[in-house]
Amino acid sequence: MPPRLTTIAIAGLFSVCMSGIASAADIRVPLDQPTIQAAIDASANDDVILIAPGTYYESLSVIDKQIELRSVTGTTDVIVDAQDAGRCLYATGSNTTLSISNMIFQNGNEPIARGSGTGGSGIRFEYGEFLMDECIVRNCSVSTAVVCEFGRFDFIDCGFVDNINQGVRVWNSFGSRYANFQSCHFLGNEAGSFTVYGAALRVAVSTVTVDDCVIAHNSGPLAIVSCSTNGSNGICEITNSRICNNDGQNLEGNCVDVQGNCISENCDDDCNLFLVPRDYETIQAGIDACVAGDTVLVGPGTYDGPIDFLTRNIILKSIDGPGMTILDGSNTNESILSMRFCNTPARLEGFTIQNADGGSDVAQDGNIIIGGGIRVLSGAPVIENCHFRNCRSGYGGGMHVGGSDITISNCSFTECRSSANGGALLVINGKATIEDCVFDDNWATLQGGGIHIVNGDGHSMSNSSVINNYAIDGGGISWQNVQTEFPFEIIDSIITDNDALNAGGGIRGVAGSQPVVFTGSTLCDNTPDEIVGPFVDDGGNTLCVCPPDINGNGTVDINDVLVIIAQWDTSGPQADVNQDGIVDINDLLVTLDEFGPCANL
Repeated sequence: MPPRLTTIAIAGLFSVCMSGIASAADIRVPLDQPTIQAAIDASANDDVILIAPGTYYESLSVIDKQIELRSVTGTTDVIVDAQDAGRCLYATGSNTTLSISNMIFQNGNEPIARGSGTGGSGIRFEYGEFLMDECIVRNCSVSTAVVCEFGRFDFIDCGFVDNINQGVRVWNSFGSRYANFQSCHFLGNEAGSFTVYGAALRVAVSTVTVDDCVIAHNSGPLAIVSCSTNGSNGICEITNSRICNNDGQNLEGNCVDVQGNCISENCDDDCNLFLVPRDYETIQAGIDACVAGDTVLVGPGTYDGPIDFLTRNIILKSIDGPGMTILDGSNTNESILSMRFCNTPARLEGFTIQNADGGSDVAQDGNIIIGGGIRVLSGAPVIENCHFRNCRSGYGGGMHVGGSDITISNCSFTECRSSANGGALLVINGKATIEDCVFDDNWATLQGGGIHIVNGDGHSMSNSSVINNYAIDGGGISWQNVQTEFPFEIIDSIITDNDALNAGGGIRGVAGSQPVVFTGSTLCDNTPDEIVGPFVDDGGNTLCVCPPDINGNGTVDINDVLVIIAQWDTSGPQADVNQDGIVDINDLLVTLDEFGPCANL
């Protein structure tokens, strides 16, 4: 049985492989080196090459190096264009460990038998260990777009699109050497005169796993996926994938259809897959044609809102990622996108949402003011790998969520504004799970420059950053839950450099709210204070707070005790050290216990 790898396991392996030298450095292109190849040549093992957005007209070579190439923005906005004059990338060597993230390789044109090896007009990998994450290989011709030989190859969330003479070929990689395709798409590839087998994927004497992939709109005289193995040396195992809407036989050879697949021979021929603009000119037209469980895949470009999921439990996903696929609100005063009563598997993935100036549901002065970028009502959708920028509204400039059990993962919110609450994100009721997100440089007139949350059933934020946001109250986060017993959990996150005019530079919790519970997080360098309201230090935190220091002089002393006595048996608020709504003996005990210089300041 071939190995099964999760994204976490693969990332962990490459982290181990590339952590042997303590002096690893970041090399920035074009800041430190003028070209990507110059950075590769200057690199030492374990170096990370960070590439600024743009198109680089190069043909790259990596030989016996252990390095990482990735976009500095974390978005697929770096293009390597070979201009039909050769390969985009050649990487070889038994000592090579190469990780590539958020890059596009296009217009490769490498003849079948020229230079090192045969084929690989876009990319040729040999002998080493290779990881590609959120990358695209497109518009390559003459020979196979990506050739993998004698090594270990992992492709995660990658696309192989509109290539002529085959998408990917894997050769002589079995045993400890194999290829894994996870959540990839093979779209619009053709088999040509030199590669009649396997228009999308050709497997020869290799062990290959294909999981959660889409293989559609490919064409060739013979099979779309061709698996040719040699006895026990290799097998092509396919799980949870869709292979359909192709022109040619879908599978041939030693391909094992394990489970969860939709192949034209055993399900509807359209495979519940809709491509924009290949099949439908607009995103809304693609959605209109869908039913629950369908997927709309969107090609690169800028698409105008408004867009409505129409209460349908569908997946709307970009092919080339948020750097190349934009939902724009310049021509509407409504929310750019609406998701109402959408449940599993409803998902929005891989878009930039920008230039919103309106919203939904509540009209004011001709504009509709709730949820500038996205409006979510009820349901349990997932928003993943999306970037919100320059979105404005009255409530929830980037996104407004009402009564939804929503998951927001790997998203960024920048330069979003609200004229009331929730500059980037406003959540009312429901349950929001925020993970791996960045809230940077957002603004609200009233509360919650970054995030404003009101009531609900177990909101959490993990592995996220809330930085450089502003509001009158709660510069970073405003939190209010007086209706349920659930706290707001903040885990492994950073809340710094936020500013409030009145109170709660980092976080403002409304009096009587459930506490904010911190675990493994940092809350520092916010002004005029770090947090107002109840909180719990659950361990592993750096919290620059000292609640008993009521007068803010950096020391807990007799002057703070005198304030407690003066406000005894009232609600304070200054002397309510433990934020339980009453100044009493418990506040005095906490103050006496921390007498002296504040430890965390």
